[in-house]
Amino acid sequence: MKHTIVILFLSLFIQRDSYSQDIEEDLYEIDQRKNITNESGSIIFYTTKEPFFSSLIDTAKEYYWYSNHNIHHSYGAIGGQALNGKYVHYYRAGSLAESGSFAHGLKVGAWVKWHTNGRIKEIINWKSGIKSGNFSIFHPSGAILLKGCYRNGRLNGKVHYSIIDTQTKTLKFRNGFSTTPIDTILKLKIDSFLNNL
Repeated sequence: MKHTIVILFLSLFIQRDSYSQDIEEDLYEIDQRKNITNESGSIIFYTTKEPFFSSLIDTAKEYYWYSNHNIHHSYGAIGGQALNGKYVHYYRAGSLAESGSFAHGLKVGAWVKWHTNGRIKEIINWKSGIKSGNFSIFHPSGAILLKGCYRNGRLNGKVHYSIIDTQTKTLKFRNGFSTTPIDTILKLKIDSFLNNL
């Protein structure tokens, strides 16, 4: 009796594992997987099967797509197969450079970038192509340079930043605008830094 139960349990486990692999293959069919190698390293990603055309394209959002053996991006348009699923970029040396996911050409979920020394460079959360949620930017030493939250693509709430590893300042934002009175020159430097993210 014990042997029958063990055999039954093992067969169910093997069937479940096989079923979950079938689901993943359906989501990312093998002909959708792409690999590009260029001067910055190699990129493994997935696309939609056919060129993606939709009347639901938002002109304010940046879309990523694949055509002519390259990844392209543009606002409000897709000119090929939309990136759709996992995305992993490796430096030429083989270490991770960037990792995230796409849904019909738009960044979604947590996107992580790494410095060439292997330490995390930034973590930014995306929702349908818009920065949304917590983010952190790190120095190559691993120290936090900037930490805060986006709401609908705009800074919102407290943003903590470090000028020197031991000195941390806090700014408050509402819908992308600072509500903390600060020196104009410092604000311009911070705005310039944030715009380059």
